Amino acid sequence: MTMHTSRGTGNKVIFIVALDEEMFPRFDIMPNTERWGKERRLLHVSITRAEDYLYLLHCETRPTTRAFPRDRNASPLLPEIDPNLFFWMKYRT
Repeated sequence: MTMHTSRGTGNKVIFIVALDEEMFPRFDIMPNTERWGKERRLLHVSITRAEDYLYLLHCETRPTTRAFPRDRNASPLLPEIDPNLFFWMKYRT
């Protein structure tokens, strides 16, 4: 299910993936614009769909279209969430 189709639904477990800078919100959305606000609200709605567990996933390194890995920062929307609500885990291969 996509973030857009999650409105009005509830699920025991929610995974929100690719919370990377330039991926969510997209690279062409400027901060403090109407579109930025829409992306913020979309994330909020998606987060509130979780009934028991919520997993927010960000990849520190992600392959590009040319298959070369590129370092990624977390979505700039993540720091807006109270860090005391998180249990942080890092996984490395």
